[in-house]
Amino acid sequence: MKTYIIKAKIPRNQAVYLSYLKRSILDICEERDTECVVEFLDGRVLLFTSSVDVLNGIKGLKGVISVHDTTVFDDYSKVLNYISRCLEGKKTFAIRSNKKELEKKIGADIISRTGLKVNLTSPDIIVKVEKRGKYYLVYL
Repeated sequence: MKTYIIKAKIPRNQAVYLSYLKRSILDICEERDTECVVEFLDGRVLLFTSSVDVLNGIKGLKGVISVHDTTVFDDYSKVLNYISRCLEGKKTFAIRSNKKELEKKIGADIISRTGLKVNLTSPDIIVKVEKRGKYYLVYL
């Protein structure tokens, strides 16, 4: 299964819309005999499925981002351990985040752990980290 981040225009009646969104996706998946999982994580909608086509025709979607690998953590040290393992064999990296302070902190902590260099223009690997409430989402 692949992971997709769904960007949607969330109306005022957020709970009703998110319920509609999840039910619509699951209904389409069932009709097409496609396995899928929909998760809500602190304002982020994650879809795990083999085909993004299940989103065709669903109202209110602004965009869909495909990510290679998504991992969710609730502990900062686990985030650093995971990223450090992902960087093995790489020479340079860049951290992208929804919070610039977090980007800098993770980058500095990874440098001190691994000795790798940051390259913001042409890194060997880009690691995206989102802080959503108490959770960290790490995308490769």
